Amino acid sequence: MSEFLFENLNLSDEIMRAIEKVEYKNATEIQAKAIPLLLEGKDIVGKSNTGTGKTAAFGIPAVENVDNTIKNHKF
Repeated sequence: MSEFLFENLNLSDEIMRAIEKVEYKNATEIQAKAIPLLLEGKDIVGKSNTGTGKTAAFGIPAVENVDNTIKNHKF
């Protein structure tokens, strides 16, 4: 099985610091395949066994794309 490293996924410094803080080193297969596509803005459907990191696979790109320059926006 090949090794997928988070550092090869073109993530921001802030996200990489968070990933390092929780001591994640290797991305799972679903993460390595989903994250780059989601960062490109593509829609995907992913299927993977329980415990393989699907939440991070979809959550990391979601957090990466948050625009933190918007202040006091009322919905």
